[in-house]
Amino acid sequence: MRKKIFIYTLLIVCAGCDVKKTPEICATRVKRINLEPESYSSANKVVGTDPSMRKFTDPNTGLMGFKNKNGKIVIPAKYRSVWDFSIYGVADVYDPYNYEPRINEFGKRIVKVRQSWYKINKFGDILVKSYLFDNGPDYYVSGLSRFEANGKMGCIDLQGKIAVPPRFDWITPFFFSHPIAIVCVGCRLTKAHKNDQYPDMKGGKWGAINKKGEIVIPMEFTDYKVDHKDRSIVLFKGNVPYNICLDKNNTFKTVEKDNTL
Repeated sequence: MRKKIFIYTLLIVCAGCDVKKTPEICATRVKRINLEPESYSSANKVVGTDPSMRKFTDPNTGLMGFKNKNGKIVIPAKYRSVWDFSIYGVADVYDPYNYEPRINEFGKRIVKVRQSWYKINKFGDILVKSYLFDNGPDYYVSGLSRFEANGKMGCIDLQGKIAVPPRFDWITPFFFSHPIAIVCVGCRLTKAHKNDQYPDMKGGKWGAINKKGEIVIPMEFTDYKVDHKDRSIVLFKGNVPYNICLDKNNTFKTVEKDNTL
C-alpha cells in the first residue's frame, strides 16, 4: 500500500515539472565575453612590436614605409598610413592608390578612392586584404582577424597564416567565451554599411565555426541576431529562435530559446 501511495505521489509531483527545461542538452548557455583591449586590438598591441622595423615618413610625399634598425629603407614609402610590425613580422598598411571609376547620377565619370588596408610581411609582400572595420583594418579577436578575398571572408592569425580559408559570405568576430563565430553562405548585405560590426545580412544558410574554421553548428539556420540584453547569440529557423549551448560533454548544441536554462 505504501509503495502505491509513493508512486501516485511521484506521478503528481512530476506532472507539475517543466518538461521544457532540458539541462541534459543545454548544460550551459554560450555567452559573449566583454571585449578587453588586449584581446580586441591590432597585432602589435596584442603581442608587441618588432624593434628591427621602424616606420618613417617621406618628407616630400608624406607617404610612409619602413626602415631597419640601421636606418636602411627596406620597404619604400608608398603607403598613406602604416601600423607598426608585430613581433611576428606582420604589419597593417593603407594603400592610397586603390581607385574605382564610377558613373554618378548625372552620367559623369568620377573616380572614388576606396580605403584599402592590407597585411604585409617584412619583405613588403601582401598577405591579405583586411576586412574594413571601425575606419581601419579589422582588429584581432581571440587571435584572429578577418580578411576578404574574391568576395568571400576568412580569418588570419597573428603569425600571418590563414586560419579560416575565405569561403564564407560573412563571419562575425569571435566574440564568445568559447571562441566560435557565426558564419553564413549565400547571405547578402541589405542596408547597413559594410564597416558596421553587425551589418544587416539576410538570406542564405547560417551556422558557426571554431578557430580552425571547422563547422561546430550545422549550416541549417536562416538568420541570427545579437541579444544584447542576454549577451548571447540567437540563431533562427524561420521565426523559431535557438540559443547556442554546451552540453555536459562540452559539445556545442542549439536548443529552442524557450527550452534553454
